Amino acid sequence: MTKSITCIVSQKLAKVITEILKTIIANKNDLEDRFVVKCKGEISKDDLSALYVVDYDRIADLEDYEKLSGKVVILYREKLNNEVIETAMDLSALGVFDVTRFFGERLEYSEMARFEETIKRYLRKKLRDTLLEKEINKPINWKLEYSSESSERTTTLFSDEKIRETLMSVKRVAQYLKGYTESIKEVRKSIDLKELLELELGVLNSQSKTNKLEKIKETYDSISQKTEALGINGIEAVLITGPTGSGKTLIAKQIAKELYKEDYEKYFAKVAISNVPESLVESELFGSFPGAFTGSEYKLGKILSNVGGIVFLDEIGEITPEIQAKLLTYMDDLKIQIEGYSDPKGVKVPVLIIAATNRNLREEIEKGNFRADLYHRFRYKIAVPSIAERKTDLRYLISFLLQAGVEKLNSKIRKISIEAIEKLESYSFPGNFRELESIIYEAIASAEFDERNCILAKDIKI
Repeated sequence: MTKSITCIVSQKLAKVITEILKTIIANKNDLEDRFVVKCKGEISKDDLSALYVVDYDRIADLEDYEKLSGKVVILYREKLNNEVIETAMDLSALGVFDVTRFFGERLEYSEMARFEETIKRYLRKKLRDTLLEKEINKPINWKLEYSSESSERTTTLFSDEKIRETLMSVKRVAQYLKGYTESIKEVRKSIDLKELLELELGVLNSQSKTNKLEKIKETYDSISQKTEALGINGIEAVLITGPTGSGKTLIAKQIAKELYKEDYEKYFAKVAISNVPESLVESELFGSFPGAFTGSEYKLGKILSNVGGIVFLDEIGEITPEIQAKLLTYMDDLKIQIEGYSDPKGVKVPVLIIAATNRNLREEIEKGNFRADLYHRFRYKIAVPSIAERKTDLRYLISFLLQAGVEKLNSKIRKISIEAIEKLESYSFPGNFRELESIIYEAIASAEFDERNCILAKDIKI
């Protein structure tokens, strides 16, 4: 059954307000054809409108004043005074808005958006009194179209002010680092990196082991000489901070894309420090040479194996003081000291270091857990906001993950109820993107189990 929205405004305002309300209804699938907009000069005794939009200047002259209570939006002009506020409180108004911000020289889109959101939320609440939850829904692609051709989730990194600031920082940092990365790529081009990698895979067990080790030493010398010839004096480094699951790895890869374009994956090596046993972190980063310790073998390490590229140190706040010291020394003079490798000069290996942490490193410095000089050695710092700070992005994230989940799970889910969306919006997501992804996938499975094509609020387990 169609319900009415009654506007009680001046003739001058009637066209503007009516147009805004009709546009709100027409643009929302769940509201379209369920509400009509009417303009009246007064409230009739048999009026059962779902909502009233009233000019404050007209309220005092209205009969059946009490009918407005709990379902009125009040429009005022320019100055919000005590009389308007008291009237709004007396009528339990849904909101008060400066109508002069809706048109002309004082037009303000943020005020119109706030008005629109108030209207939408209230009308949907009224629909719930008469319709089943599944009937008030949106298609899962209501905010964006998901493309399975993209393996990355950078679709989720674009909308609200907080994440735009982060992406602008990525652009600026990439611009500063462009010259450095062009130089270190030249070092990579000067050696046969493939041969070094093959040696690590077991070729050293052949009879020519001594010759192979000599070849490795020659290559190490070549790397150092090329680095010196190009005038590369130190390591450039970027620190990415943000809570768990907020997308720090995505930001690291975004930097890589800016610097290495479509080939970035060939130049990007990740070390998940929290997953590497403490005793192996050093060899994982810096490598080892036969003779370093009993049973030791030749191991390149992530830095040498990705010379000229990016080494991404995930959760750098977890590394021990000893490794912090060695990493700092490397970042200062470019030289890595390889366990078992006899040359005291070390090997000069240029890479771009990108590190990430969910810890507050300033607090860790005060506690004595992290070196201040290592922290300050990261010349560029980028902060990633939590989902709680990105509320205007949340519906894009939900739409994206719904479509990705439906494809991955080969699901028949096509819709999500407004109530389910609002339930998601009410949650703070301490686990950020990964928690949201888990909740969405579980909701898809729950709806599938009940043989529905629409996710409902009960499927959202939070």
